Amino acid sequence: MTTGYLANCGWGADLQTALTSDFFTFFHLRVAQTTETPQRSVLTYRPESKQFRTRVAVTLTMDGSGRFHAASLELDRSVIDDSMSDAQARDIVKSFIANALPQSDLEGAKDWVLDIMQRDSEMERLVRGAAGPEEFQKAIMAKLAAGQPVSVVGGGKGFERRAEGPATEGFLVFSGQQKECELALDQSRLRLANHDLDGKLTLQVSVAPSA
Repeated sequence: MTTGYLANCGWGADLQTALTSDFFTFFHLRVAQTTETPQRSVLTYRPESKQFRTRVAVTLTMDGSGRFHAASLELDRSVIDDSMSDAQARDIVKSFIANALPQSDLEGAKDWVLDIMQRDSEMERLVRGAAGPEEFQKAIMAKLAAGQPVSVVGGGKGFERRAEGPATEGFLVFSGQQKECELALDQSRLRLANHDLDGKLTLQVSVAPSA
């Protein structure tokens, strides 16, 4: 059913609820730019962290009644392609999708999100390379003892099990192997696209109501 706005999002029904949600507080998002008209408000948020402030942006578009009309995440591809920040990139993309989508549409996006979270991740490689829990634990401890980072991306929001089979379009776009893709859900549309933004290669993840 199409409502013309994003109903029952993971971060709540209004802006104030969203700003106090785990998504905004965990990533320390602060308002960076606002554009107001009688019909629409567009608000852009960026992390407080200097490392990501210019490389991550979350934009919310509100209608004249204060309802979510659309949401987008822009992520500099340097965050995704750097092994030191790959886990953070996966985490914010997963969390954005889980919160921006109407909750009734989560199941339809599950395979894409699981693939982005886990396919070719360091955690998956460690799990597959270990004969059992003890060997897996030893692999983690050995990396830590050598001063090497261990990137772990967890589940949550209903995304507990890894998708099997060939890579999804969502993962192919996230990893830079495909330019764009779109998933039509019951109440919303989820779109991932790689594009050039002011001279920077950027992944954009957007959610809008179904047409």
